[in-house]
Amino acid sequence: MSIAGYAIVSGLRSEADEDVSVSTAPPGVGVYVDALSALVPAEVLIAHAAIMSKATTTTVKDEATEEVVTTVVPSPAFGWIYLALIVLSLILYVSVRKARSTWANLDYFRMFLPPLAFIGWTMGERVTLFDATFPTFDGLARFGIVVVGALAIGAVASFLGWSQNKAPTVP
Repeated sequence: MSIAGYAIVSGLRSEADEDVSVSTAPPGVGVYVDALSALVPAEVLIAHAAIMSKATTTTVKDEATEEVVTTVVPSPAFGWIYLALIVLSLILYVSVRKARSTWANLDYFRMFLPPLAFIGWTMGERVTLFDATFPTFDGLARFGIVVVGALAIGAVASFLGWSQNKAPTVP
């Protein structure tokens, strides 16, 4: 999915009459789509992958086992780039949502889900801008935050979708 897709689905839900956005009116899909699209901020994940392809080096650690090691090339710009991607994910949601339709009160909550999902993705993977920005943050706490965060984001996105489905049409 994508941030733009999440904003579009949210907008269609707010434009639909009460109790029909999951069935007959657009978007016509269950709130699981809200949860999925909120959890996969594809635009910033793609940008992150492109940046990391230029910010890492891969070397063979052991010729016999062909063990490969990928390391991040240190740069003081990584923290700013990471922050920029987080902010861009929020701006993308807001700009698509406002361009397509009226802003609903629930969007004040929804706009934070893509940035939180992006942070979760970068915490859950290794050799990311999260690692470059917070090199000592490791271990069980990191894994726990990712797992609990993903469940929470999915649950909140689903709840917001159901809440919007039950809400009267935004004028």
